[in-house]
Amino acid sequence: MAGDAVVGVIGAFAGVWAARHFGVAVMPGNAGLVIHAAAGAIVLLALVRVSQGGLSLGSKAAAPAKKAAVPVAEGPRPVRPVPRSGRTV
Repeated sequence: MAGDAVVGVIGAFAGVWAARHFGVAVMPGNAGLVIHAAAGAIVLLALVRVSQGGLSLGSKAAAPAKKAAVPVAEGPRPVRPVPRSGRTV
């Protein structure tokens, strides 16, 4: 989590630098600066995740559910006969 924050800040600086270097201006002023910084952070975070083998979009949700460690009873339990002692009351 902290590593993502550091990569995001570096990406923000890289995004602003790239926008100025290539002459890209989405909006003038601080709004454009924020957009360039956000775009740079998103791109760099995505590149880092892809290079680490991550960025699995929805694969965890599509994975089959694991079975419970304790078996769950399905349906009613069979009734055991009560042992009789042979005495009458």
